[in-house]
Amino acid sequence: MAEARVTDWPSFVLRGLSRPHNVCWNGKRLGDCAEAIGKEPLDALFDFAVEENLGVSFERTAESIDERSWEIRRELWRDPRCMIGGSDAGAHLDMLNSFAFSTQLLGEGVRQRKLLSLEEAVYRITGLPAERFGLTGRGRIAVGTAADLVIFDPETIDCGPITMRNDLPAGEARLYADAVGIREIIVGGVTVARDNRPTGMMGGRVLRSGRDTHTVPVGDRAQ
Repeated sequence: MAEARVTDWPSFVLRGLSRPHNVCWNGKRLGDCAEAIGKEPLDALFDFAVEENLGVSFERTAESIDERSWEIRRELWRDPRCMIGGSDAGAHLDMLNSFAFSTQLLGEGVRQRKLLSLEEAVYRITGLPAERFGLTGRGRIAVGTAADLVIFDPETIDCGPITMRNDLPAGEARLYADAVGIREIIVGGVTVARDNRPTGMMGGRVLRSGRDTHTVPVGDRAQ
């Protein structure tokens, strides 16, 4: 089944087309584009790649977006054994958009579909991970804890369009999306970003095991 999804060329969505005669196909399914220009989908895929000097990306259409799949997500998100998140230390920057899980959860999961309350969702991506990882003074707002804050509008919070951006070393590309509805990011009491723009200020520091962490129970005692 996995191979069938990967090779389902007609369902791929085109992104990053920049040549004047190609930009109209951005956001369109490859199958529809191929039919319109009179080519086989795989031939069109290669032709777009050559014309754009490999600057085009082909995105699989979203999977598991039916209502039952969203109900399963809600069940999993509410399970005390589940911790919401996604990170692989920055690998696959040009392939996976897992960097946007927080705004996608708050935007679609909470604001649009109301699968979780806002308070529960925020806790599950802040306080809960801090507790599970044993990060001392992190993940909650209280006297004496680190002033790490994200100020956002719950009425507009969302993930912006996913695009490619050539800003890695040597001009390499990566996936990128603006965070919608986030007004300010504060790290250690210092505003490091405002309205999707870095301020140039630095407030963070490296957390050290033992100094900034504590040992947490494992197994049944962690529940």
